[in-house]
Amino acid sequence: MIQLKTILNCIDNTVHLPFPGLFPCEGSNCRQGAVLVECIHVLGGGKQASIGDRIVVVVKTIRLQTEQQIKKNVTSVLPKVNRGEIKRATVVRVKQQVSRKDGTFIGFDDNACVLVDDKGEPLGNRIMGIVSCCQWYLLFRSDCKGSS
Repeated sequence: MIQLKTILNCIDNTVHLPFPGLFPCEGSNCRQGAVLVECIHVLGGGKQASIGDRIVVVVKTIRLQTEQQIKKNVTSVLPKVNRGEIKRATVVRVKQQVSRKDGTFIGFDDNACVLVDDKGEPLGNRIMGIVSCCQWYLLFRSDCKGSS
């Protein structure tokens, strides 16, 4: 369960490319944006958040550039988030096992989230890591009544 002062991994690449397609990224070389975030508030009135809940986070550390760009000395890539900024996020993974309606349990190795805007749309354009299928619909299909 996620509560106040919990540190989470951010699994999206929250970066702004001024010219899309200019810097091809392959595999693990395209990781940029927030790395670690800290929960400062759980939205929805509860004290704890689980998979699918919205939280307010502060960015602790960020990735500045990819390995390819450091080698090429490229400086035109700007991150969408900076250290110390307050953002909203959706929890996609928790260590604590969570019970589903069909009786199965789901648990992960770490706590992770995806940064979203006020409308609930992800800030990044890629998600790197495991996200459950029911969570996928909640993240990207806001019009879908979802399987939660």
